[in-house]
Amino acid sequence: MQVQRIELQIRTFSNKSITGLASFDIIFIGNTKCLLSVIVDITERKKNEIELVLARKQAEEANKLKTEFLANMSHEIRTPMNAILGFSEIIKDRIGADAEIAEYLNGIQKSGSSLILIINDILDMAKIEAGKMEINYTPICPLTIINEVKDVFVMVAKQKKIDIHLFIDETLPNAVMLDELRLRQVLFNIVGNAVKFTEKGSVIINIFKNNKITSGETNLIDLVIEVKDTGIGMKPEQMTEIFEPFRQQHGKVAKYGGNGLGLSITKRLVQLMNGSFEVESKFGFGSTFSIMLPNLVLANSENTVIATDFKANKIRFIENTILLVEDIATNREVIKGYLADSNLHIDEAENGKIALTMLKRKSYKLVLLDLHMPKLNGEQLLQKLRANPTFEKLPVIIITANGKQTEIEKLKQYTASYLVKPISKSQLISELLRYLPQIIEEETSKELLAAQVNEHNLQISYSPKLKEALETWFLMSSSARKSLNTDKLKLNLIELENIGEEYHCLPIVAVANELANAVKTFSIGKINEKLIELEVLFDALKTD
Repeated sequence: MQVQRIELQIRTFSNKSITGLASFDIIFIGNTKCLLSVIVDITERKKNEIELVLARKQAEEANKLKTEFLANMSHEIRTPMNAILGFSEIIKDRIGADAEIAEYLNGIQKSGSSLILIINDILDMAKIEAGKMEINYTPICPLTIINEVKDVFVMVAKQKKIDIHLFIDETLPNAVMLDELRLRQVLFNIVGNAVKFTEKGSVIINIFKNNKITSGETNLIDLVIEVKDTGIGMKPEQMTEIFEPFRQQHGKVAKYGGNGLGLSITKRLVQLMNGSFEVESKFGFGSTFSIMLPNLVLANSENTVIATDFKANKIRFIENTILLVEDIATNREVIKGYLADSNLHIDEAENGKIALTMLKRKSYKLVLLDLHMPKLNGEQLLQKLRANPTFEKLPVIIITANGKQTEIEKLKQYTASYLVKPISKSQLISELLRYLPQIIEEETSKELLAAQVNEHNLQISYSPKLKEALETWFLMSSSARKSLNTDKLKLNLIELENIGEEYHCLPIVAVANELANAVKTFSIGKINEKLIELEVLFDALKTD
């Protein structure tokens, strides 16, 4: 017989209630079969077990409440910030050349954007701690993303009189499968820190790949990103502290700011992407942060979404009527302000119930839809629209203050378009361009440039020697222009500016200077725009 154990509630002689663990077994004393019973007092152990279960339950409940609180706070903060940043952008568009007021508005926008970044960091840390952070792999162009991140910090670096150098492996693939949002976040944090903590010298960004053995039909690479700076550096003990949440270098908070979350989040994001994150540093001489993302699958570059460099103020849509469904009046005013000159008519609805009635009475080209509204919220309205054959293909763009991936994933069954507040004018216009027919007003055209030629009375200067010099320049710079080799372009542009000045061709000098600035900041979209403008100008000069 196996030993039997049961728990018993026992009343002692002193009338005290205890929990006992009783064990029963059959034993033989001589030839006599006996029952052996042993009772152990486990009252304290049971009390500790109950307390542990209760503590775990309380911790889980507290974590759930914290998550809900952060989500609600995010919504409550993003909603007014949408109005603050939106109205400041609208005012900035309308004041024109008033530099002083524009500077104040820039201050508002920068402060608001900084606040949103802090909110995002806190939410991301909460998601990571709760194990709810997700990595979404899509085809992306790493070169484009790294250039865009670099462009963000060029002006800051220029103000601090430090240089940013970018060195890219020429064999880097056009597209890989990776999470674009998280890669941007990682790069933004480490490049931003390098610029922040460097007072003199430079920040160097190296990006290269290690080829992997082909597995089946899938080519794999390891993507390596290094960010080196000549900043304040760190002591050995600080190199572990910097990855702990809310920890910053001692004595540096007042001077450099920050919330102490950036590197902690960055390291965890890299780990979630199966990568490694290392740092080398020498106190007073700078630091090197190295990221290695292994086994990235090469993607078809045709599937990557390349950001379009356009000016939202130059976009005009073909006349249409859209429906804006939003319960907060200030948010409706921001959207209307953004689209004031877009040639679109906007009808407004304060909730989904009103919107549904309006949709049945009038035809709309598109719906801009907030999610959190009284009576009938955005999700409920979407469900009704998609269940109705009349509206099942009606374009709907969700505008929400809740950027939770779980909520977005749930809504993808209804629409692929969403914007997270606060939104900018360019974000809104960019999303509308996917659905509405438009007329893009080009900033430069052959007619405009030809008019510029006449304005400066340049016909007199158009000797055969000028045209010959320009033809030679276009021939000699062909390789640099096509490959966007910035080092060679810099030299070519010096020669082009000299040609313009020698023959007093002011448009050539102006375009050469603008192109040189674009090359200096490595703004790919601007470089392409100016190269096209240069070719159009050259054509105008040849036909003059």
